[in-house]
Amino acid sequence: MFRFCTRLRISSFIIILAVALSAVTPVLADQIPASADTHSNPGFPAVNFGSSPFLQVGGGARAFVRFDLSSLPPGVASAPLSRVNLVLWVNRVTTPGSLQVSTASSDWDETLLSAATLPSSGGSIGAAVASAGSRFITVDVTSAFQAWLANPVANFGFVVDSVGGASVYLDSKESVTTSHAPVLELVLGGPSGATGATGATGATGPQGATGATGIAGATGATGATGATGAVGTTGATGATGATGDTGPTGAQGITGATGATGAQGIAGSTGATGAAGATGIAGTTGATGATGAQGVTGATGDTGPTGAQGIAGATGATGAQGIAGSTGATGAVGA
Repeated sequence: MFRFCTRLRISSFIIILAVALSAVTPVLADQIPASADTHSNPGFPAVNFGSSPFLQVGGGARAFVRFDLSSLPPGVASAPLSRVNLVLWVNRVTTPGSLQVSTASSDWDETLLSAATLPSSGGSIGAAVASAGSRFITVDVTSAFQAWLANPVANFGFVVDSVGGASVYLDSKESVTTSHAPVLELVLGGPSGATGATGATGATGPQGATGATGIAGATGATGATGATGAVGTTGATGATGATGDTGPTGAQGITGATGATGAQGIAGSTGATGAAGATGIAGTTGATGATGAQGVTGATGDTGPTGAQGIAGATGATGAQGIAGSTGATGAVGA
């Protein structure tokens, strides 16, 4: 069976004509474009990416997509629902891998959401592999769609996360290059109709121009500085090195010149000689005895007393001390 789907706005409702090779039930399909989409990046916790032309998923970045189901085309809500697919256009793949789709479980605003204000998310409802860019991927989200029809206030959209290190850039509804915004594809069952005639094969259209390269993502913020590591233990003191050889004795310095001898001081004048003391009085000479007869020698007369010692003369005054000569200049110290 060949099925051709054309992406329309929410008010459109087209019938896909299926050509069956055998008796099969044809289907009706409609596509609902995203009413809000954005992504978060932990490297820029306060930045809002609501106007970005791409949705980044991977490396901590997460995408958020919501669809307005309040104005479904007539008959869609009551028609037999075969399947609902979330269709995403993979613009570029940095690291191939899987993308997981979950339902958001709290409200969010496309113009306010950031990594610091993320809504909570529910359990996973499906996944798809993103192996290369420039192609669509689809995830069956029928269960979520049916739950939102039954309880519209629970419709907070989808959260798209990376699985296993995948890093992918999806088109957002603001994309102006490929313009493949996220859509919900509704596949409805219908009554069996007559098989229509096979239409003529249309001419192959010209190959479209290569789309412009997407805008490079902003550089992530520098991570916080890690804690300073513990100080290592002090290493053992190294062995004392061998004593070096004694250096040669330096040359002896030149002997300084001998200082000049100072002039000799003037000799003091000699003091005056003191006056000589007076001579003491001489004692009286005794009378000479008469010459006796030559005979017996007369006895020797007593020695007269010694005269008193004369008074010592006064000591003369000491002469004044002469003026000391000036000290000669000190000679220069030798080197």
